Amino acid sequence: MRLTLVAAARGTGPRTPWFPDDTAIAPMQSPDRVSSDRLSARDRAAPAYRGPERRVGGTAALLDVDAQCVDALRSWDAGSWTGREIDGVARIEPAAFRCWRVDASFAPPGGESLDGFLGRVSSWLEHIAAEDGRVLVVADSTAVTAAVVYALAAPAETFWHLDVSPLTTARLHASGGTWRLRWLRAPLETLDDRSNNEDR
Repeated sequence: MRLTLVAAARGTGPRTPWFPDDTAIAPMQSPDRVSSDRLSARDRAAPAYRGPERRVGGTAALLDVDAQCVDALRSWDAGSWTGREIDGVARIEPAAFRCWRVDASFAPPGGESLDGFLGRVSSWLEHIAAEDGRVLVVADSTAVTAAVVYALAAPAETFWHLDVSPLTTARLHASGGTWRLRWLRAPLETLDDRSNNEDR
């Protein structure tokens, strides 16, 4: 089974790092390049699934993908931190923020631990692995990252070492009960932006 994942386009929320809520709706980025360069006709014809966020649904629509909404593909639930700036949480609740970053079993108030989040996404992957052929998924970048961590059979802390930007695409293969990562590609505009920043 070949699973192609597309991280949702950047929404209309703040540019500062924050725990996103569901008010940001795509697009602030155009997924045209992803659509033409990385999604084949066979990918488009495959069964498609998406996370429940409006931003994710907007990205799927712009990709002209009719995707079934799946709650298991929702983004990492930050609980009461949702909608807040990450630096602000770190400043006001330093002990809790540090636990969140170093303890995969810690959950923000009303939210989800990293272990729980990875387990939710991996359970869905195991369910979908029974399908033959190709499957396409559009989801928040945190869900795409979780899928890659699972395919690599990597420990939970690997999540913090993967930078999956909006409109990144990933290809996973499942065969004989084993998952493999075939590729992980950031959008070209993201690479261009990083190169420009490094040159300054």
